[in-house]
Amino acid sequence: MTYFAFSCAIVLACLLVGSIKRQQRLEKEWGRLKKKLGQSELKHEEDYSLDLQNLLDALPYPFFSINKEGVLNRFNSQARHIFGSRDILNRSIHQVFLDSAITSLLSKSLTELKPYREILRFPPDSVFSSQTPDKDSHWEIDIYPLSLGSSSREIQLMMRDITASVHSDQIRQD
Repeated sequence: MTYFAFSCAIVLACLLVGSIKRQQRLEKEWGRLKKKLGQSELKHEEDYSLDLQNLLDALPYPFFSINKEGVLNRFNSQARHIFGSRDILNRSIHQVFLDSAITSLLSKSLTELKPYREILRFPPDSVFSSQTPDKDSHWEIDIYPLSLGSSSREIQLMMRDITASVHSDQIRQD
């Protein structure tokens, strides 16, 4: 009987050691798969961000996305062209736009989450008057709320330079 009990104990010990080794192999494989999946998800997220940026860059007008805190979190190449080398990403609208007319309109839209369309005039020394340094510039401002659920409130700002159109209308009127 002792021999039988001893044999059973050895068999159980061998099974236990085998089970532990198998568990360790499975945990190692699980870690490898999680890492691979994480890298795959990260690559997918990077591809999505690149696709989104390419889509935004295809827009013919400056585009800005502003989160609920009033921080600029996305923009396109046309917007980058306006501000040149100035770092505007993750900056407050008050730090970026530096004009009370546009910042008050953006703040109002963030508060009320309503679309707005305005024509704003900027003085010659404004960043928005770089194409016409000696004259005022005129921009059509379109602001649209984008609510992706209750936790994500953003507004999208599109700007269209209508200075040439306004100047030609003024010439026709004269």
